[in-house]
Amino acid sequence: MTAMTSRRNWVRAFFGERRPTTPDPPVDVAKAIPDFAALARTTVRLHPRRGKVDPDASKIGGTFAWPESEEWPRCAEHDCPYVTALQLREEDVPELGFRPGADLFQVLWCPNDHDDGLCPAVRVYWRQVSQMDRLAPEPPETTIADRYYLPKECRLYPERVVEYPDAIELSKSQHQLVEECLAISELLANPHVKPVGEFELPEDEMHVYEAWLSTADGTKVGGYPSWVQFPEYPTCACGERVDYLMSFASAECEAVTWARWLPLDDRNLLSKPWLKMESVSNAAHWMFGDCGCMYLFICRRCGDWPTRAFMQCS
Repeated sequence: MTAMTSRRNWVRAFFGERRPTTPDPPVDVAKAIPDFAALARTTVRLHPRRGKVDPDASKIGGTFAWPESEEWPRCAEHDCPYVTALQLREEDVPELGFRPGADLFQVLWCPNDHDDGLCPAVRVYWRQVSQMDRLAPEPPETTIADRYYLPKECRLYPERVVEYPDAIELSKSQHQLVEECLAISELLANPHVKPVGEFELPEDEMHVYEAWLSTADGTKVGGYPSWVQFPEYPTCACGERVDYLMSFASAECEAVTWARWLPLDDRNLLSKPWLKMESVSNAAHWMFGDCGCMYLFICRRCGDWPTRAFMQCS
């Protein structure tokens, strides 16, 4: 097997049916606040949606490409096998920043809370698709697990959006710029931000920035962390602060952020029963604490590129 999925197949898998589209922001932050232009970063929203794809595709859960000769990892603390969480191909999400010679990124985790981070213990693998000539059997099943750490299989629909630092990371002077340069009456006039049912709208300029203009909701790669509590950048064993890599989010959007971060293609579900809405808001069926977020950081200054994961929730 030189490449288990032909290019035609993976293109069909990713782009054949739909492309979730995040609406444009109600204001161009870089124009409204010129001092923020240099702060703009691109994040890749992964938009997981329930569905089966090939073992070497970019995906959440299900069967991953795995060398038949390589032993499946187990957690010694909980005496259970690790489970498949996320797999990304470089051609789909090059923004991840792959190790030299690698074009496949895999995240497995123990489906139980660990003291270090209060979340699943994470293992990261960097591989070459061309060298994965055979597959291992299905991942071992486990009965020792938090059910919310057993991801449902999802295909991914990567989308690039621009974001700015979380409001909690802004300086006092930057807060003042937000309050002085944004006009909430104009922002609320945007056709994409009309209230629906119980969904809320922001109350002031800073709330607008926080909910609609700063960090993207959902599971994403790169950009800025969307902090649930406060900024928390870990330090590597080498003494340097590690770099933010990605977030695993409990929801695609929240009650006050949906107007910006719920894809336009999915807005018909707002009036549907909750289970249909959940197929978009939490297709992977994972949950981190009380609808929180698990953050993954990496140190590329160390030769083995160590990672660190931890969770925040309300």
